[in-house]
Amino acid sequence: QTFIMESDGHLVATSSGELPCTLAGDSRPATRLRAIDSRDPVIAAGARLILQGTGRMMPAADRSLTMEAGRERYFIEVTPFVLDGGISWIIATILPESHYMEAIDSANRRTVLLILASMVAMALVMWGLAHWISQPLRLLTDSVNAVAKGDLSRKLDIDRDDEIGILARSFNAMQAAVSAHREDISLSHTALEDRVTARTRDIRKLSLALEQSHNMVMITAHLGLGALLWAVYLGLRGLQLAPWIIDIGFVVLALLFWLDRNRATSLV
Repeated sequence: QTFIMESDGHLVATSSGELPCTLAGDSRPATRLRAIDSRDPVIAAGARLILQGTGRMMPAADRSLTMEAGRERYFIEVTPFVLDGGISWIIATILPESHYMEAIDSANRRTVLLILASMVAMALVMWGLAHWISQPLRLLTDSVNAVAKGDLSRKLDIDRDDEIGILARSFNAMQAAVSAHREDISLSHTALEDRVTARTRDIRKLSLALEQSHNMVMITAHLGLGALLWAVYLGLRGLQLAPWIIDIGFVVLALLFWLDRNRATSLV
């Protein structure tokens, strides 16, 4: 809003169209209206503030004032207007703070929204980046733990050209080498077991053959001993000893020979 008043406070004109005077019954001007008595509370408050600072004196230069009317704050720009011939007016322009701050508040709101949108976008980008980095590392950790527990079937299907891809290819090469080494060890162990089994079988056969040869030798020895005993018997009979003594001795020797031969035969 804009209004013009004289230095003594009388209203000259307003942008709201308010008359600067009161009307008589015949619609002719009766008395001039003071600006502080304006029906517009903002103009009245602005005029009161200007007159408090100047009294009845014209301001020497432009001034900027602030006031509060109701629940809103206003800025007042005061401009003196002086012409020869006794014209001394004060031109006041009143603008609400919201007129200035609306664009600033709108810009602030847009800035806050842009900041929030940027933060959300950044959070999504960081989450995606963290997932892109952490998922292969988690797979690598699980595969390493599985290989450490003996599961050599794990392979990493990570086709990337960065350090994680190099690490995945190195792990797959290590896993293949360990698997091949374990397979070689298993084959060597199987071959060694087969050789040990064959050698043990050969030793058993040789031991059985030696035992059978020993038993045959013992049988042959007993047969020779029997023949020798028979010859001794016959020789003793020729010495004309008591027949019953010779018979008893021979029976005892024959019994011992028979027991020893049965034991040797049972071993065969």
